[in-house]
Amino acid sequence: MIVRAKEGQMTPNRKLLIFGFVLTLFVYAVPLYAGWWFLLRHDVEYVDTDILPELRAVGRVVHEYSVEAHEWENDYVEIVTLVVHIDKAGEDVAKEAVSRLGRSGWSVWEWSGQEIDLRSSKWPRAIVTVDGPGSSEYTDRDLQEAASTAGLPIEELAAITIQE
Repeated sequence: MIVRAKEGQMTPNRKLLIFGFVLTLFVYAVPLYAGWWFLLRHDVEYVDTDILPELRAVGRVVHEYSVEAHEWENDYVEIVTLVVHIDKAGEDVAKEAVSRLGRSGWSVWEWSGQEIDLRSSKWPRAIVTVDGPGSSEYTDRDLQEAASTAGLPIEELAAITIQE
């Protein structure tokens, strides 16, 4: 049986064809878009640049860099590291850096071994970590690189990292 459409109307077969195309497009496009969004898109929480002058005031910055680190699912966080020269620090540059940061309102939040974490009521989401020589392999590598570049003894350098 041949079904003929009236002028300006579609035949049932053409309606079915268009419906099938739209359904196929929907079935494949939505998961592809959702997969792209979930796998490839990520949010980065950047460090507030207004905090950095307080950290730089601890001493002379001889090396500075930032990295984006994976935090949770699709969330990433920027971590800024400053290698600071602290002259006249005595035996422990990390303690001297903490003391100098304390003048800006930073207080010790957690102290585990050589790593000292600080918080500030002015910057409640920020976590600052101070490390001196001998605290970790990664810190020592950063400090050694900065020491050789700047021509300074590693004992006078501290690594200050911040993330929000």
